[in-house]
Order: sequence, then C-alpha cells, then structure tokens
Amino acid sequence: MARHPEIKWTEVIRQKLDEYLDSLDEVDEISSASLRQKYKMEIEEITEKDISFAKKATQLRDEG
Repeated sequence: MARHPEIKWTEVIRQKLDEYLDSLDEVDEISSASLRQKYKMEIEEITEKDISFAKKATQLRDEG
C-alpha cells in the first residue's frame, strides 16, 4: 500500500469525526425542535380542552 506523506491521516480522521459530530448536532436540533413543536401542540390542545371544560362547568353551575 502506497503511503502518502502529504496527507496527515490524523487530521483527515479528525475532520471526518468533526463532520460526523456536527451532523449529529443538526439531527439533535431537528429532533428537539420537532419534539418541542409536538409537545407545544399537545399542551395547546390540552389547554383548549381545559378551557372548554371550565366554560361548560361554569355554565352548568350558573344554570343549576
């Protein structure tokens, strides 16, 4: 196998590792953002249900 002295393999490996870790960070950021959006939507849905329930309970209390 021919050696290429002009190539510093440790730097190549370090660069590839950095690229890989950066890609993981991007995936993590995307996952975090999508999870935050999902939970935000669920919280809004629960809040809407709570408000609707509270209005109905208040209406029933006032009527009864």
